[in-house]
Amino acid sequence: MYRQLLRELNARKVMNAETSTRIKDTLLAYRNDEIDGLKTRHDLISLAEKSTDPERNVVLAVESLIPAMTDVDLRTISENHLAASYVHPVMQSLFSMACNNRVSHCSNTLPEVDDTTGKRPDHIVDVYERYQYAYPSCFGEIKIEKANDTLKVLDFYRLAIFGRNAIESHNLSGIICFQTIGSLVTFYYMLPRADFFIFLEVASIKIPLVKRDIVSIITHLDDMLSLVCLHELVENTNQLASSYPLILPYVYVQNERKSLPKKRKPSLTSISSSSKH
Repeated sequence: MYRQLLRELNARKVMNAETSTRIKDTLLAYRNDEIDGLKTRHDLISLAEKSTDPERNVVLAVESLIPAMTDVDLRTISENHLAASYVHPVMQSLFSMACNNRVSHCSNTLPEVDDTTGKRPDHIVDVYERYQYAYPSCFGEIKIEKANDTLKVLDFYRLAIFGRNAIESHNLSGIICFQTIGSLVTFYYMLPRADFFIFLEVASIKIPLVKRDIVSIITHLDDMLSLVCLHELVENTNQLASSYPLILPYVYVQNERKSLPKKRKPSLTSISSSSKH
């Protein structure tokens, strides 16, 4: 079923070989200090000018990473640092750079759709029609790698709820969601099918955080191109669904977390008794 859905969505794309080679050669020269950051950005932007959509978005996504690249050993990266310097520039380039009616942004507000989580997504792509807000096309959640595993699971379920609510409120054909944990970004495409929602994993991208790793982004060019094309499928269908399947409320999942039994701390008396045997 997974492969069948990918075929139906026509979700697998391949970058032009010449464009991929140009990106690789530029990044290798940059990593090896043959050219500086400014020259690297200039060359990539020049390549983007000669490219056409949607490949142009991918070239610009690579270029957007250059300002954050350093030669130092970074200390622990905060969630805000991760979002502002790495995740947001890439998402903006992939999903909104080529379209004046799309706004990709970090978020600190509750989604306007009927929300049952009481939480805000970390990233949203908004689509506008006739200069007015129309619907969201992407939601993202971001956590540092050392974050609590339970919080990561809650983020994942919250993404599904954001997506489901947006599809239902705006009669969307589907929606893109992504979860960032450290430098790894996993993308999903949610769509209604029969009596349930499908949350389909479509790609994972490891964002380089330092200059020495920048060339590794080459291995994800095809995935990024596929995501740009998949994002183009998100639209208002103008067809009212008779009903959508029910979902497990977020508050239930949250309460389950709170009700998990905690490990009892051993008393000093019990420790003392056990040490005598």
